[in-house]
Amino acid sequence: MYSFLPPSAYETAWVAMIPNPELRRRPMFPNCLDWVLRNQNHGGSWGNLDLTIDSLPATLASIIALKTWNVGSINIDEGLKFLHASTEKLLTKHHGGIPRWFAIIFPGMLELAKDKGLKVFPQGHTRAVEDVFNEREKIFKMEETSCGGHHLPLPLYLEALPAIYQGKHEDFLKHKREDGSLFHSPSATACAFMITGDRDCKEYLEAMVQRCGRGVAPTYPVDQDLVKLCLVDHLMRLGCGEHFTNPIGDVMDYLYLNWEIKKLQPSKMHDLPLQIFKDSLAFQLLRRCGYRISPERFCRFMRDPQMLLHMEENHQDFLGAMYAVYRATHLMFLEESELENAKTFSNKILQKGLPSKDLKDNPLVLSDHQKEIEHELEHLWLARMDHLEHRMYIERSKGYNLWIGKSSSCRLTCPDEIIQLATKNFMTRQAVYRTELKELKR
Repeated sequence: MYSFLPPSAYETAWVAMIPNPELRRRPMFPNCLDWVLRNQNHGGSWGNLDLTIDSLPATLASIIALKTWNVGSINIDEGLKFLHASTEKLLTKHHGGIPRWFAIIFPGMLELAKDKGLKVFPQGHTRAVEDVFNEREKIFKMEETSCGGHHLPLPLYLEALPAIYQGKHEDFLKHKREDGSLFHSPSATACAFMITGDRDCKEYLEAMVQRCGRGVAPTYPVDQDLVKLCLVDHLMRLGCGEHFTNPIGDVMDYLYLNWEIKKLQPSKMHDLPLQIFKDSLAFQLLRRCGYRISPERFCRFMRDPQMLLHMEENHQDFLGAMYAVYRATHLMFLEESELENAKTFSNKILQKGLPSKDLKDNPLVLSDHQKEIEHELEHLWLARMDHLEHRMYIERSKGYNLWIGKSSSCRLTCPDEIIQLATKNFMTRQAVYRTELKELKR
């Protein structure tokens, strides 16, 4: 399943920074450093080819990793050129508020780059960059004056925190999971290991690199059931699910069995967006395939007023989850009031993730994710034609958007042959429809 999940430049760069405990002048995972060297984009950035604010911390982490080991001077120069030319543009282009994860990570990466002697902004920070720093200060002040509440814990972003907010070793190591990681985050775990030398963290990192290879996944381990769900949804939206009837049937039977047997367990706040995303997608696919299931499982968040308030205050973290919830509510039966309420709430959150109406007409403003959200909100599900929906998805598809890890999303990748199959499938159906239309005109 990891072959469908592209490596994260940000996470890989952090793992590449770890020095070998035996030979401190050498990286512990040289293959990860090699991946960073070999996977810079043509424009000088790292990360997805579609430039978004995600590209900024990914590029910063990558040039920091290269600078740490004094390699890739040309790559570093190209990365700095990209940051000089694109930071202001990307920050200005981004609408809908600064995401919490970005407000914490981006300033932290800039400070670390400065400590490494990298002059990212030799003329000083621009206004847009200063706004991000100010947003971070607001977050830190809120943490100091509150008990944390439903906010994601700061140690999730350990690698980007100023030393004063990292706390004592035991303060962030108490967040270790059973596998030795901090929140299943490679970057946070890498930082924790570099600070403490914790054995559990080391074993987690070694197991992860052995499993993932040179490039590290956005989160590890990856929920393989979720990846299967996303692949099924991807095939159906491409319009070629009929060619994979048996594999899809096996996945859905297994999913239904787990849905019925597995007991509901409270999710940790860090896991909540992904859990809602998974449960909503599972509900949607199961109902589409004819299984009789209740919406109670994925609508349980609607019964917690504090959780709803948290989602509204941190809507950027829940856009993917609410997108899945909104799509799931299309399959609503009469008198399912809980689904109706979920539809209203998810619509409200998704609207917050879109730019204001006076900016929507500018095609440069909307990201691919926002275009999907806008299409979902503006077109009634029952008024859509499957054939045209398939075409739109094929034309727009660069992979399956999956909200996973610290940043906004990543894309599951499928072989090019799948897109070719979907295109051929569409053309065949189009030819059949045209023939039928000619017959009707006679």
